[in-house]
Amino acid sequence: MIWFNLACALCALLGLALLRRTRSRFRTCGLSRRTLLTGSSGLLLLGFSLLPLVWLVASIRGDSSPRSEQLTANIAYDRESTERAVIHWATVDLASLGSCLEFNATQPDGEGLVDASTGTEYGARTGSDLAVNVAFYYPIREYPHWSSYPTSGDPITAIGHVVVSGRRYGIESEWRQYLMLDANAGTAVIGSLPDGDLPISLHALPGREVILEAGTIVLEPDTGTDRYPRTVVGIDQDAGSLVLAVVDGKQFGYSSGLSLGAVGRLMLERGVEDAIEFDGGGSATMVGRVDGTLELLSRPSHTRIPGRERPVATFFGLIDNC
Repeated sequence: MIWFNLACALCALLGLALLRRTRSRFRTCGLSRRTLLTGSSGLLLLGFSLLPLVWLVASIRGDSSPRSEQLTANIAYDRESTERAVIHWATVDLASLGSCLEFNATQPDGEGLVDASTGTEYGARTGSDLAVNVAFYYPIREYPHWSSYPTSGDPITAIGHVVVSGRRYGIESEWRQYLMLDANAGTAVIGSLPDGDLPISLHALPGREVILEAGTIVLEPDTGTDRYPRTVVGIDQDAGSLVLAVVDGKQFGYSSGLSLGAVGRLMLERGVEDAIEFDGGGSATMVGRVDGTLELLSRPSHTRIPGRERPVATFFGLIDNC
């Protein structure tokens, strides 16, 4: 980002120099094609130099006010602003998972390949009432903005198995940490996948860092200490709830993101005992259906553009048939 700001400052200096030269030429030579070209170039450079100001205004305009919505009978959503960050929470009643709450997830092929899609594309395609991004993936290229990769439909590789109804999709990850949901028992745990065949009632999603374990933050001291957009999933065993958190970030004046430890502490305050990290950064996305209309609930910042969704590898969604 610092190089982009320096480039904009240089464009401002060059633009002003060209406009001064245009003014001088106009006084001595009058209006000519060369004078018009010099002036147009100066104005174009000055316009480019204003992009950081446009970004700043767009960032500050984000809505950080408290919001609460009952998306379905078993899925609640709320938004809060704390510690210079905006967090989107979704709470899911796990007991309904085995009856009328339907689980769905992106299913990579045997080599982990999948076509990238945004959260709103995934939610619309699957009819999900709630969806969040899941797996880390590669390759990714954010800059320059006009040639970022992936775009929707581009092939990328998801890191980690996705398990739907006992069937493994994709490839194993070196982290080997998963959120596992048992649709029969209506329960959830975090840990390694069992070897061999899996029960048809099991769904699982790949994560990376385990943040909470039995009500204790278990992160290494230097892990995830920067302010960053985050997607984290936790389990409130006492309430029988799945708690999802998407933290907006990289948007000055609106939300600066949070460290993994800070998210863990906020989850502890909500009664969560176990939690794991999903992919974050510009990938952090939550979409939900409010009064029948699919909305982008969080505010991603793909390529540092506020509100721009990033096409990513995998999402998981829930459809409430209750």
